[in-house]
Amino acid sequence: MDLYHLIKQTKVTLVTTCLLGLAMLALPMFVNGEKFHSVIRKFSSFNAADSAANLGVTEQVNGVTSPISGGGTETSFSLPNVGVLSTPTPPIGFNPLSASDGELRAYDFPARPSNLIDLLNWNAAMGSFKADSAPSQILNYSAQTTSKFNVYYGNWSGFTAGTVGTTGNRYVAVKADVVVPSHPGTCSTNNGIGIWVGLGGASSSTGDLAQQGIECGAPLGTGGGFYAFTEILPGNPFLFCAISNWTFAPGDVVYQNMSVEQSLNRVNFFLEDITTGAAHSCHVDNAPGWNFNGDTADYVVEAVNFNGGSPTPLAFGNINFSNSSAQLNSTGLWADFGSQPTDKFFQGSSPSVFCFGPSTIGPDKLTFNVAWHSATCK
Repeated sequence: MDLYHLIKQTKVTLVTTCLLGLAMLALPMFVNGEKFHSVIRKFSSFNAADSAANLGVTEQVNGVTSPISGGGTETSFSLPNVGVLSTPTPPIGFNPLSASDGELRAYDFPARPSNLIDLLNWNAAMGSFKADSAPSQILNYSAQTTSKFNVYYGNWSGFTAGTVGTTGNRYVAVKADVVVPSHPGTCSTNNGIGIWVGLGGASSSTGDLAQQGIECGAPLGTGGGFYAFTEILPGNPFLFCAISNWTFAPGDVVYQNMSVEQSLNRVNFFLEDITTGAAHSCHVDNAPGWNFNGDTADYVVEAVNFNGGSPTPLAFGNINFSNSSAQLNSTGLWADFGSQPTDKFFQGSSPSVFCFGPSTIGPDKLTFNVAWHSATCK
């Protein structure tokens, strides 16, 4: 067993042992064994006008690179309807395990936790880090404002931590590991999926969701592979940290960590392919029209049809989430998402007609999977 999985297993054992008292927490109510929602939910999706062959108005945004103390660089892009995207690149030989707290912040790495269990998980992810290439100086960006990556769908699949429709929670960070699924055929604009984590988005507002993840089939990348993406509604989507050639192979373990600093109106993004060690980080300040909500932390799989109409997803099998956690009220401590109030979502029109559905939450309160059920979503 490698160190990464050994530490993950150790975390599960420690959590199970130390948090037995959580067993008395109130559990969600279920109807016929499952809790089914059909609320309107946001997921980034182009309509027919934004297909791979026709992205609408597209412009090239030139990056500006400046040095960072210690030998690194930061490339910034002023993206219409998004704000300033800043992508730092650490110097050769950078090691997050030995970096100072200031260096971690300068390169948009997740902060080093103080809690022992959280630190074990952080060490496992950061210990896999390998330097990757800096972003290109030119970013092709869809500047179309009338049809953005935020079409509303009535269904998706996964869990939210927090209570949908309330305003009492303030989740400021979300993280999870996901395994890139295999699938038959080639992802295209009508049969692909997005696998993402997010904050907010469960209210009726159109500008409260920040999200990051991997997707296949969207016009952001080329070919049928998985690409990383980021979006802050109501802005347009963009390739994760402006990295255009970053793809993920089936079986890769992807570590996602996203946080919000309310005092700076900043969203921090970090994503690492644990399997290859490739990692990138960036942040966006003052995204136009975005209003931080944070009432839910989201763990989502969603089939999408970028040409309009109902999606017909490929048979992706099981998509596994682990180490799914959320940070509440800037305490610096991570809570297992299953220890929070949770809502469970299927992507479909009824309990008998759906394309994706989640399992129950594992006894560690950190794991679950979303299973492909059929190519009919509604």
